[in-house]
Amino acid sequence: MLLKTQFHNSLPSVRAVALQYAINPMTVSKAYNMLEVEGVLVRLRGVGMVVAGRRGVRKDKSKLAMPAMLSAAQVAVQLDLEHEEAMRLFELALSDTMAQARKKKYAD
Repeated sequence: MLLKTQFHNSLPSVRAVALQYAINPMTVSKAYNMLEVEGVLVRLRGVGMVVAGRRGVRKDKSKLAMPAMLSAAQVAVQLDLEHEEAMRLFELALSDTMAQARKKKYAD
């Protein structure tokens, strides 16, 4: 599965992915290119696409998280929650989500 690919591992060719998932090769090519622009993948001559090292992935995590944070803040304001209550709810949601992620990680 592509989502389980580790850092510095090469990805399957565009043609192989297209055949495996019965999709248009251009779709795979566009996806690979988008991931390359985001710094998730690196194109190496003679090797193909590989997963970038940790420094290349999500250079600005805060920028990626901000839309979800703004959405949660808007809900808190609309519900007229106090700051402390909104923060308590966020911390609870984060703790639950992290616990579920750990369980899933160890289950795999």
